[in-house]
Amino acid sequence: MAVGNLRESILKVLANEQGVHVETLMAALGALQGFAAQNAALKRFHHARTNNEVVPENALALVRTVDEKRFLFGDWINKAIFFTEENRGPSRRPCRHT
Repeated sequence: MAVGNLRESILKVLANEQGVHVETLMAALGALQGFAAQNAALKRFHHARTNNEVVPENALALVRTVDEKRFLFGDWINKAIFFTEENRGPSRRPCRHT
């Protein structure tokens, strides 16, 4: 239900008299996926630290630039975005045209 509502809301916001600009839709969905992946990684980090669990070295990193912008990187974010056999999700394969 929530995913359907989100889908319809995004399409409604991005629609104009010509329809929906596909590139804009893909950028918006990518931004949402990245935001969700970062939040999942932060929640996982908080849970691990709260329960005195070991956090792997490359799991999550916060990087600050000289102008004080902050960026999150790490395997936990990547695994939430890019499914592989290693993390038991479907691997992404290029589409084949027939």
